[in-house]
Amino acid sequence: MGEIISPALRDGLFVVADRFSDSSLAYQWGARGLEKEAVIEAQKLATDGLQPDLKILLDLPVEAALQRRMAEVQEINRLDQEAVQFHSRVHDAYHSLVEADPARWRVIDANRAENDVWSDVWLTVASSDLLATGPSPTRASRARQRPQ
Repeated sequence: MGEIISPALRDGLFVVADRFSDSSLAYQWGARGLEKEAVIEAQKLATDGLQPDLKILLDLPVEAALQRRMAEVQEINRLDQEAVQFHSRVHDAYHSLVEADPARWRVIDANRAENDVWSDVWLTVASSDLLATGPSPTRASRARQRPQ
């Protein structure tokens, strides 16, 4: 947060991240069974309560996701080696997060060709009004006020 995200927001820039606090929530609460509120409180401390203006879930059936991931032998990590049930709980947790905050989330079917998925990602961002309005002033001003 302090090295990249907060300074970028202070400068009025957009920040695109492949994961943020919802990833931790899906894995720690959804898959590992930690208390949801405890994970959320830890995240608030780590992120100063900042939330993305737009969250995109690239939705893929668990088996297809694992098959794609295992094809990248050099990239496999310990989480990738968890049981299918673990990954199903992560998938379900993400969908619970989407249901809890539908105004902020967009779900894109990722079970298609990569170019089609990225086209939908771009269309989603372009149609969100973020490009016209810029990053959320509330979040940017909060980032500006935070000491480095």
